[in-house]
Amino acid sequence: MARGKIGGRLQAVAIRALLAAGKPGAKADGGNLYLRIVGPGSAKWTLRYMVAAAGDLSPEEGQAVAAILEMQRRAIETLELENRITALEARQNNGGYR
Repeated sequence: MARGKIGGRLQAVAIRALLAAGKPGAKADGGNLYLRIVGPGSAKWTLRYMVAAAGDLSPEEGQAVAAILEMQRRAIETLELENRITALEARQNNGGYR
């Protein structure tokens, strides 16, 4: 199993390393969700999906797509919170709060 991954999912440690390296490319997170590295410290999540040929989704398919999008939103929110906490801790350790 690759370091920084559990069951095909990217972990925060691996994401931070990819962002720091800044090498453009995409890393799969499973379920057609990809982290696309744009440059140092810059990335975006991409979800690849296909809709039925007629363009219609069944209620079950719609729920599945909504669930995937919600997981993606939570992952992005978690990463943003982690970045904010890391910045606050760095400020605190550097004497930024007195």
